[in-house]
Amino acid sequence: MNQKGFANIALIVLVVILASALGYVTLVKKPAPVERPQANNLQNTQQPTAPKLTPYDATHFTIGLPEGWAVGTATESGDAVSFRNPKEPNAYVAVYTFEAAPNLEGRWQFSGRNAVSFKGNDGREGIVAEGPYVLDPTQQILAVGYHVTGNYLLYTRNRVGNSWDVIAHAVAPKEQFETMKPLFTAILKSLKLEE
Repeated sequence: MNQKGFANIALIVLVVILASALGYVTLVKKPAPVERPQANNLQNTQQPTAPKLTPYDATHFTIGLPEGWAVGTATESGDAVSFRNPKEPNAYVAVYTFEAAPNLEGRWQFSGRNAVSFKGNDGREGIVAEGPYVLDPTQQILAVGYHVTGNYLLYTRNRVGNSWDVIAHAVAPKEQFETMKPLFTAILKSLKLEE
């Protein structure tokens, strides 16, 4: 009977030890998370790639343009250069020089449009604004402006001044504007003015 009692006690001690070990493993050691493959929605996760721009050297500035864009003058006086994609005839980018205004925000591209500070790729500081195009309300404009010193003449205008406003703006029909805005932003940021 003594052996039988000892066996029961040993069995109880063994069960308690096993239960304690099992409880310890369960509570302390957490199982490794199971990795499940997730569906990859490329449209939602892929960042848009920056457009490839080729530098175009104009008089007193360089600007990056997509392949195939045509170059022309935007005004009769020749104080502006325009850049157009032949496939999108109603969308364009233009770069202007003007004799300096008392304040750049007073130019029509920025007036009443909540212009904010802007820094181009070359580090030059200016302002940027967006809104309806004054000359055609069916179009939207994105404009950047810089106040510069020096002789900034683009083409035919033959004046020499000490202070100029250089403004670049991009225009597109309102229904196309949001689609074209990343490209326009890249082009306008690439504008580099000659020192």
